[in-house]
Amino acid sequence: MLSTFQDCYITVLNRCGLSVTAPVYVTEAQTAVNQAYLTILSYRKWPFLRDTAHFETTPFITGGVVTGSAGSVDVTGVGVNWTGASSGWQLIGTNDMTIYNVVSVNPSTGAMVIDRPLTADLNTSGYWLFPLTYPVPANCDTPISENLFIPQRQKLRYIEEWDMRRRLMNPVFSEPRLWSVFFGGTGQPSIVFHPIPDKVYAWDFPYSMVIPSLVNPSDLLVIPEPYRMAVVELALGYVYSDVLNMLDMAEAAQSRGKNLLQEMGRRYSTVMSNPYFQPYKFRRRLRNTDPAIVRMTWEDT
Repeated sequence: MLSTFQDCYITVLNRCGLSVTAPVYVTEAQTAVNQAYLTILSYRKWPFLRDTAHFETTPFITGGVVTGSAGSVDVTGVGVNWTGASSGWQLIGTNDMTIYNVVSVNPSTGAMVIDRPLTADLNTSGYWLFPLTYPVPANCDTPISENLFIPQRQKLRYIEEWDMRRRLMNPVFSEPRLWSVFFGGTGQPSIVFHPIPDKVYAWDFPYSMVIPSLVNPSDLLVIPEPYRMAVVELALGYVYSDVLNMLDMAEAAQSRGKNLLQEMGRRYSTVMSNPYFQPYKFRRRLRNTDPAIVRMTWEDT
C-alpha cells in the first residue's frame, strides 16, 4: 500500500532496478515523485483539497471623542470604549477622511499610536475604528467561488492598495454584500468585506488548500488510495526518460499514469477543472431564475 512519500520513491527505485541506498538515485526518484504528485494535484480542483474556514466579522467602534495634533502619531480617546480594538485595525476621522492603520491601542487609557502622522488636527466625535481585513487561512490557495453566499454581480480579483483607498473615501457600514481578496503589499492575502460590517456576521469561507509538497519520507499523500499508483507511474516515466534514457518504458509508464488520472477525473467529474491549467481562457457563468437575485459572473484574468 502506498501511503507515504517514502513508499512512492522506494517503489519507483525498485521498479527501475535502481539502488534504494544510492543518494543520487534516491534524489532523482524523490524529485520525480514530487513532480508527478504536484502535476496530479494541479490537474483539477479536487474535493479532497477543499476546506472551509468560519469567519465572524467585528463591528466598528465609535462613541466618545478622539483628539490628536497634526504631525503626531499619538491619538487620545476621551469617553471611548475601545475594548477589543487591536493593532492592525483602521481609524478614520470625519475631519479629513484619511485612513490610518493602528499600530497599538490601549483600551483602558484610550491611548493609540497610528502608522503615520496626522494630516490635520483631530478633535471629533465623528470617527470609526474598525478591522478592515480578515486573514485567510494559512493553507488557502484560492477561494471556491461557486459557493459564494453573496447574491450580487461581481468579478473576483485581487484589489490593489489604491483601489482599497478609493473604496474608503466614503466608507459605508452595513451588511456586507460582496468581498475581495487583498494583498496590500504584504504578500499575505486577506478578505475585505464591502460594505464594512456594521455588526457581527457569521460566514463560512470555502477554499482550495495550497498543494502540499512532499518533503519528509513520512509525509502522507492526500490523493485517495485507489489512485496513488498514478504518482508512481508518472514518476517512473520521468525516471525512465531523464535518468535511464529508456523512452519506450517511459511512454508506457506515462500512459498507465494518465489512464489512472483520467479514471480519477471521472470519479470526481463534478469538480471543475482548474482554469489555470487549461490551454484556453476559462469562463463560467451562473444564472438564477429568481429575479430578486442578480446574476453573478466571474472569470479568471
